[in-house]
Amino acid sequence: LNIIYDSKCSVCRWEVEFLDSVQKSNQQQQQQSLNTLPIRFTDLESTNGYDSTLPSNGGITYAQGMKSFHAVTSDGRVLHGVQVFREAYELVGLGWLWNWTVDAPWMGKVANVFYDLFARYRTDITRGSSVLELIRQ
Repeated sequence: LNIIYDSKCSVCRWEVEFLDSVQKSNQQQQQQSLNTLPIRFTDLESTNGYDSTLPSNGGITYAQGMKSFHAVTSDGRVLHGVQVFREAYELVGLGWLWNWTVDAPWMGKVANVFYDLFARYRTDITRGSSVLELIRQ
């Protein structure tokens, strides 16, 4: 799973750092190579630049990535929003934390509404500019 995220967003960065630490801890406990981690992270704000044309980035543009967490599965499916968290947490053995969004479909809809609301205003809070202003820069 390749998660595409905004490293300049402190909340996004915290989420990525948490998932990465859990997956690395799991690999060490299982005495497996860190080269086979289930989740990869691609930073939209990388100093090397973000390339939406890479197959691992699934054609997700900078603008799309800034508007919502996105991920690309190994078979090329593109996920966004709450789906990304469900898949990522499942891969690191913490899927139970998001099961409520599937077990009770109405709760999944509520989670999506709240995530979409957060995603819409996250950069105003974490970066001091709207998503649209950042995309235009």
